[in-house]
Amino acid sequence: MRNRWPSAMLALALAVGATPTLAANAVKCKLDVAPVPDTGKPGNRPYSATEIADLELQAELGRDIAGDHQIEFKVLAPGGYLYQSITAPFSADDETRPREKKVEGYPRPLKVQHARAASKKPDKLLVTGVLPVGGTSITTASLFGDWEVEAYLDGAERPCDSKRFEIAP
Repeated sequence: MRNRWPSAMLALALAVGATPTLAANAVKCKLDVAPVPDTGKPGNRPYSATEIADLELQAELGRDIAGDHQIEFKVLAPGGYLYQSITAPFSADDETRPREKKVEGYPRPLKVQHARAASKKPDKLLVTGVLPVGGTSITTASLFGDWEVEAYLDGAERPCDSKRFEIAP
């Protein structure tokens, strides 16, 4: 006899108003970090806080994702504490009209990004967030050292990927 437990749980969740979401933990993403402005030196590590203004947080996703989603970049400072959380709502559909979305924890609606094709991998989509560096507490409080960013898709409990990087003076 077939186990009907998963079907029953889905029916119950839908009955109480839950929205089915993408199995976020099953979706793989690949994170990278790039300096802004780009110094033109690929692989230039560590990132110098005096030479860059920001770091672009890049999440690469497969093209099998569709519809509206959001990715949360959790940036962990040296020592492992949460420094900043950056949420990026995005659409993986072909639409290009500009729009905004209200995101919990943000006082104003955020612009919905159109996930674009990754430059060297057209079979992948790229979604980005920006971590300000220059003129922030990173430089004023000398928060230099090993950092980490984790990406969470659609409120998943576990990150789809994480990436370590270093910020130097």
